[in-house]
Amino acid sequence: MAPQGLSVWARAQRTLQLAEAWETSSEISAAERAWASLMRREARARLMRLLADGAILCLPTTPFPAPEKGQAISALDVVRDRITCLAAHGGLTGAPQVSIPGGTVNGLPVGLSIIGAHGQDAMLVAVAKAVEDMA
Repeated sequence: MAPQGLSVWARAQRTLQLAEAWETSSEISAAERAWASLMRREARARLMRLLADGAILCLPTTPFPAPEKGQAISALDVVRDRITCLAAHGGLTGAPQVSIPGGTVNGLPVGLSIIGAHGQDAMLVAVAKAVEDMA
Protein backbone atom coordinates (compact mmCIF):
# COMPACT_ATOMS: atom_id res chain seq x y z
CA MET A 1 0.00 0.00 0.00
CA ALA A 2 2.72 2.48 0.95
CA PRO A 3 5.94 1.80 -0.98
CA GLN A 4 7.94 4.16 1.25
CA GLY A 5 6.47 2.51 4.37
CA LEU A 6 3.51 3.36 6.59
CA SER A 7 5.81 5.15 9.01
CA VAL A 8 6.78 7.58 6.22
CA TRP A 9 3.12 8.36 5.51
CA ALA A 10 2.50 8.78 9.25
CA ARG A 11 5.43 11.21 9.52
CA ALA A 12 4.11 13.20 6.55
CA GLN A 13 0.66 13.38 8.18
CA ARG A 14 2.06 14.58 11.49
CA THR A 15 4.19 17.19 9.72
CA LEU A 16 1.33 18.54 7.63
CA GLN A 17 -1.05 18.48 10.58
CA LEU A 18 1.27 20.74 12.54
CA ALA A 19 2.06 22.97 9.58
CA GLU A 20 -1.56 23.46 8.63
CA ALA A 21 -2.58 24.16 12.21
CA TRP A 22 0.00 26.88 12.50
CA GLU A 23 0.49 28.21 9.00
CA THR A 24 3.48 30.31 10.05
CA SER A 25 4.98 27.83 12.49
CA SER A 26 8.68 28.43 12.96
CA GLU A 27 9.21 24.82 14.05
CA ILE A 28 8.55 23.39 10.60
CA SER A 29 11.00 24.38 7.89
CA ALA A 30 9.88 25.11 4.35
CA ALA A 31 11.94 22.12 3.20
CA GLU A 32 10.22 19.75 5.67
CA ARG A 33 6.78 21.04 4.64
CA ALA A 34 7.67 20.66 0.95
CA TRP A 35 8.77 17.07 1.63
CA ALA A 36 5.55 16.29 3.52
CA SER A 37 3.45 17.85 0.74
CA LEU A 38 5.23 15.63 -1.79
CA MET A 39 4.50 12.57 0.36
CA ARG A 40 0.84 13.65 0.55
CA ARG A 41 0.58 13.89 -3.24
CA GLU A 42 2.24 10.49 -3.66
CA ALA A 43 0.06 8.89 -0.96
CA ARG A 44 -3.14 10.34 -2.49
CA ALA A 45 -2.17 9.09 -5.95
CA ARG A 46 -1.30 5.64 -4.58
CA LEU A 47 -4.60 5.28 -2.73
CA MET A 48 -6.54 6.54 -5.77
CA ARG A 49 -5.01 3.68 -7.77
CA LEU A 50 -5.58 1.09 -5.04
CA LEU A 51 -9.15 2.20 -4.36
CA ALA A 52 -10.31 2.45 -7.98
CA ASP A 53 -13.58 0.87 -9.05
CA GLY A 54 -15.07 0.68 -5.56
CA ALA A 55 -12.22 -1.26 -3.94
CA ILE A 56 -11.70 -0.89 -0.19
CA LEU A 57 -8.72 -1.56 2.06
CA CYS A 58 -9.09 -3.37 5.37
CA LEU A 59 -6.36 -3.28 8.01
CA PRO A 60 -6.05 -3.33 11.76
CA THR A 61 -6.82 -0.01 13.43
CA THR A 62 -3.76 -0.41 15.63
CA PRO A 63 -0.76 -2.76 15.45
CA PHE A 64 -1.68 -4.24 18.85
CA PRO A 65 -4.62 -4.43 21.27
CA ALA A 66 -5.61 -1.27 23.14
CA PRO A 67 -2.94 -0.14 25.61
CA GLU A 68 -3.78 -0.61 29.26
CA LYS A 69 -4.98 2.39 31.26
CA GLY A 70 -2.68 4.28 33.58
CA GLN A 71 0.54 4.16 31.56
CA ALA A 72 2.98 7.03 31.84
CA ILE A 73 2.71 9.65 29.09
CA SER A 74 6.34 9.00 28.13
CA ALA A 75 5.54 5.31 27.56
CA LEU A 76 2.60 6.25 25.36
CA ASP A 77 4.73 8.28 22.92
CA VAL A 78 6.04 5.09 21.31
CA VAL A 79 2.53 3.61 21.31
CA ARG A 80 1.10 6.73 19.66
CA ASP A 81 3.79 6.70 16.95
CA ARG A 82 3.01 3.06 16.10
CA ILE A 83 -0.74 3.71 16.07
CA THR A 84 -0.28 6.73 13.80
CA CYS A 85 1.34 4.48 11.19
CA LEU A 86 -2.03 2.77 10.74
CA ALA A 87 -4.26 5.78 11.38
CA ALA A 88 -2.69 8.62 9.37
CA HIS A 89 -4.07 7.65 5.95
CA GLY A 90 -7.35 9.51 6.22
CA GLY A 91 -5.85 12.81 7.31
CA LEU A 92 -2.91 12.54 4.93
CA THR A 93 -4.82 11.53 1.81
CA GLY A 94 -8.38 12.71 2.39
CA ALA A 95 -9.68 9.16 1.99
CA PRO A 96 -12.48 8.24 4.38
CA GLN A 97 -11.52 5.71 7.05
CA VAL A 98 -13.87 3.99 9.48
CA SER A 99 -12.85 1.89 12.46
CA ILE A 100 -15.19 -0.75 13.86
CA PRO A 101 -14.76 -3.20 16.73
CA GLY A 102 -12.87 -6.24 15.52
CA GLY A 103 -12.85 -8.44 18.59
CA THR A 104 -10.50 -8.94 21.51
CA VAL A 105 -7.02 -10.32 22.07
CA ASN A 106 -6.26 -11.43 25.62
CA GLY A 107 -9.37 -9.55 26.72
CA LEU A 108 -8.25 -6.26 25.13
CA PRO A 109 -10.19 -4.71 22.22
CA VAL A 110 -8.85 -4.56 18.66
CA GLY A 111 -10.35 -2.62 15.77
CA LEU A 112 -10.73 -3.08 12.03
CA SER A 113 -10.18 -0.04 9.81
CA ILE A 114 -11.87 0.17 6.43
CA ILE A 115 -10.60 2.75 3.92
CA GLY A 116 -12.52 3.86 0.85
CA ALA A 117 -11.90 6.18 -2.06
CA HIS A 118 -12.26 9.95 -1.73
CA GLY A 119 -15.95 10.87 -1.98
CA GLN A 120 -17.12 7.32 -1.22
CA ASP A 121 -18.05 8.02 2.40
CA ALA A 122 -21.61 6.66 2.15
CA MET A 123 -20.41 3.44 0.52
CA LEU A 124 -17.74 3.06 3.20
CA VAL A 125 -20.27 3.48 6.01
CA ALA A 126 -22.54 0.91 4.34
CA VAL A 127 -19.64 -1.56 4.12
CA ALA A 128 -18.71 -0.94 7.76
CA LYS A 129 -22.32 -1.51 8.83
CA ALA A 130 -22.55 -4.73 6.79
CA VAL A 131 -19.30 -6.04 8.32
CA GLU A 132 -20.45 -5.12 11.81
CA ASP A 133 -23.85 -6.78 11.22
CA MET A 134 -22.06 -10.04 10.25
CA ALA A 135 -20.23 -10.13 13.60
